[in-house]
Amino acid sequence: MTDRGGATVYWSATTIAGLIVVSAVVSYIVNVREGQPVFPIVPLVLAGIIWLVGLFCRRTLTSR
Repeated sequence: MTDRGGATVYWSATTIAGLIVVSAVVSYIVNVREGQPVFPIVPLVLAGIIWLVGLFCRRTLTSR
């Protein structure tokens, strides 16, 4: 059961991180079109942290 729970947490975190990355890329594209290119570092770092937490939870919950 914990194997499945670990995978669920990991894929949920990956989905959330992916949505954050997509929104950051869309925001960057909109800013470039307006002539104000601002690279969204904070959302990308946040997405990376969320993904790493999900990976850690998967490894922890599936360890035997």
